Amino acid sequence: MRPDLQTRLRQTRRTCRRLSALVILALACHMAGWADSLTLRNGQVVKGTYMGGTARTVKMQVGDTIKSYDVTGIASLEFTAPARMPPPEPKAQPHPAASGRPAAATPPGQL
Repeated sequence: MRPDLQTRLRQTRRTCRRLSALVILALACHMAGWADSLTLRNGQVVKGTYMGGTARTVKMQVGDTIKSYDVTGIASLEFTAPARMPPPEPKAQPHPAASGRPAAATPPGQL
């Protein structure tokens, strides 16, 4: 093989490995339910929901539309954890007098 062809082949393989790693990272983070931020090489930042992709494209839902971006135009893809849900409030225990049954006598010093 010619040296320039070998160099080109090496660069193509390196690019494919990087893109594959990006897609795998994106899929792993999406499965965790994270929010997404896509930074393009031109400086534009796209905030939305990662919807999947291939080795050549990344799909993001922005508002009501799904847009595809070529991976050669992507600088980075970031994920942030979603806001945590507050824990459920404990159920209120009915007051013994409200049940119509007499309250059990509690010995002194015990609760």
